[in-house]
Amino acid sequence: MSKPMNQVNYIRHLESFLSIVNTGDFLHFGHVALYVSLFRIWNINYFTNPFCPSRGEIMSHAGIKSKDAFYRNLKELNEFDLIRYYPSKSRYEHSYYCLSTIEHLEFGFKLDVWGLSNHVVLNNAVQSKFDFQEGNGSVSNKIIDNSTKAKLFNGKGVLILENLLQSITMEISIHKR
Repeated sequence: MSKPMNQVNYIRHLESFLSIVNTGDFLHFGHVALYVSLFRIWNINYFTNPFCPSRGEIMSHAGIKSKDAFYRNLKELNEFDLIRYYPSKSRYEHSYYCLSTIEHLEFGFKLDVWGLSNHVVLNNAVQSKFDFQEGNGSVSNKIIDNSTKAKLFNGKGVLILENLLQSITMEISIHKR
C-alpha cells in the first residue's frame, strides 16, 4: 500500500518538530502530546505511511482522556499539514494516518506532506478533474483538490507526496495557507 520514502531520522525529526513548536504559539500542549504519540506509533511501525493505530492506543500514549479534545487536536494538526488523518467510515476498521516528514533547513523547515489517493499519477501544481459516481449512478465531473479527493476514498489508496512546503522561514508562523 505504501511507497518507499526517505529515511526518517528519529532525533532530527523530533528536534525539527519541537523547533516548529518553539517558533509560534499556534501549537499547544494537546497538539504536542498527540503528535508525539502519533510519532511514537509511527516509529513502532518503522516510519511507514500510512499506519492505522486504534484511537484508544493513541489517546493512552498521549494522555488525552476526552474524545472531543482528541478529535479537535487531530483536526488542527491536519490543518497545519503536520499529519493527514483519514477517518474510517466503519466502527470496525481503524482510521489511517500519514505523518509529514520534517527537515530543518538553515533558514526554516521543509515539510513533505504525505497523503493517500487511489490515483497513481497526480499533478500537484493544479487541481485535477476526476469522475466520481453520484448517489443516483450518474457520473459527476467535479474539480477537487488532492486532500479532498483523498478523503473521498476513506484513506484507502496509494501513498503520494501531496504537498511540498519549501523553506518556511522562522519569522512567519507555520500554518495552513
